[in-house]
Amino acid sequence: MTDTAGSDPVLRNLTRNNANFEIRGNYEVKKAAPLDNRMCVPYRDQLISEDWVAYKGMICEVTEDGDYNGLYELTDTDYKTMSNWRRVTSYRPSQYLLDPSNENYNIVQNVGGFNSDFGWTPQFLNDYTYDQLFDILLFPIRLSIKENPIVNIEVTPSGDTYDPENSLFQVNDSVTFNMNVYITGNKVTLVGKELMNPYSGDISSVYYVHFNGLTYDLSFDGHHIDPISFTHTISHGDQSLNVYITYKDGTFKPFDSNSVYDTSSTDYTYNGGIYRGPSGEYLSETHVGSTTITGIYPVYTNNSEDSWVPLSETYGITDTIYFESDFRITSSNPFKFAISESKYNTISGDLMKIKFEEDIDFDNNYKQDGCKFYVQHDTTNLSTNMTSIDDVSYMVFNTQCTLPFGTVSSLPIKYKFSVEP
Repeated sequence: MTDTAGSDPVLRNLTRNNANFEIRGNYEVKKAAPLDNRMCVPYRDQLISEDWVAYKGMICEVTEDGDYNGLYELTDTDYKTMSNWRRVTSYRPSQYLLDPSNENYNIVQNVGGFNSDFGWTPQFLNDYTYDQLFDILLFPIRLSIKENPIVNIEVTPSGDTYDPENSLFQVNDSVTFNMNVYITGNKVTLVGKELMNPYSGDISSVYYVHFNGLTYDLSFDGHHIDPISFTHTISHGDQSLNVYITYKDGTFKPFDSNSVYDTSSTDYTYNGGIYRGPSGEYLSETHVGSTTITGIYPVYTNNSEDSWVPLSETYGITDTIYFESDFRITSSNPFKFAISESKYNTISGDLMKIKFEEDIDFDNNYKQDGCKFYVQHDTTNLSTNMTSIDDVSYMVFNTQCTLPFGTVSSLPIKYKFSVEP
């Protein structure tokens, strides 16, 4: 017997250790115990605590240790290490264990009409018993493949004020959301073709846990869940909404060519564009879907009366922010930019750098050098202080200048705030 490495055969070492004695007979053991006392212990811990002469490939049965009961194989000569004892759940040499992470490892290809372009990976086969796999391989046309339901949640803000694709909202905003829940993946395929409306069990209950943590029931009819609208006042941070759907017990029922139940049919063939005759059932199961929104504190600038004015848009932690002053900035009347302390702490904690730039030449080109948020041409010194806006702690950045500058005709003055690694 040879192994092939490239084109040159390499001879394997097929020798084994010969026994010391030859016995031309067998034993009639008169004791309720194995002939080799190492083949059985009451407790798993004894696999590593006994004073044994052990060998790779040695087997031992654990008999009195509850869930740890079973046959164990020693995969290394060091029997004192528990990880070297492999619990034998099926006979498969350890070096040939299936690797579910290897998507290219196809177990079955082009059998009984299954698509050979994809095959079945170990992950797909995890939920099948050996008997079921045997039936699938020998009688694939008789068995169906079930995909569990996937709960999809669409929660979108109503009106033109909000971007439906944006999950960021300003804290304390009262937002009306439209919610639509629908199911995908609740299907059965036979011979690579999807069966039409195969599942006979209806939904038995649907409820959702609101962004605010309260639980509410949803109305439904059969498989359809009624859409709803609700209003939520945004709080700070992430808020999750979860929908829980429970199905009744149900089976896969055969259909005739008009999609009518035909329970007497044993025809498993293609009929008028519809495959029929799937076997199996859905047991009562609860499936969950989730969606998340995030509440962000607004960003503020001051006006000529030194009152705080929030910027209209909602900005994430690292979003670039363009803003402008509409009054004449002086040393006694600085322009201010404020972000929440929680946002500032996140930026600082992640060791990111805050950067201000100004449209100094009024040509829509922003520069850090000469920006008034720094001391003249010093691009490292920022003037900051803490303040409270609407009972929330804010970090304030102030313009710095020693002489009045700018004219009314040159207003507004444009700035850019950004966060860099």
